[in-house]
Amino acid sequence: MYPAHGIMGIGPFANVDFYAGSSGPASFGPGFGGFASSASGDSVFLEDFRIDILVPQGYVSGTSLSGSATYSGTLASLNVTPGTYTWTWDSGANSYVLNIPPAPAVPELGTLSLLALALAGVAVLGRRRVA
Repeated sequence: MYPAHGIMGIGPFANVDFYAGSSGPASFGPGFGGFASSASGDSVFLEDFRIDILVPQGYVSGTSLSGSATYSGTLASLNVTPGTYTWTWDSGANSYVLNIPPAPAVPELGTLSLLALALAGVAVLGRRRVA
């Protein structure tokens, strides 16, 4: 995955055939995202250097492909920007959609402090009732 160049791939590295003529995002984040920590299934790669689609060698048009890739790290460490990104080819008849969800909200320090104070109060009240 190379977000700064709009490059996305799934599946393991393998011999592939190149097809030109796709269009897609110039980027979906800053910098280099890295290599998948694990991958399986069919290899499919979308890239912007020559606007290519890479599919398994000998692929027959219309045949379903299925692959996956898992990346380690957070959205920030992978240098991706949340959003929906679409690559198209065959004059828009076919497409690949990448949906990057927003990062989960992290509680503010004040919220955590308030929660800790409330839990401490519950603990004190519980001790008084026991005594």
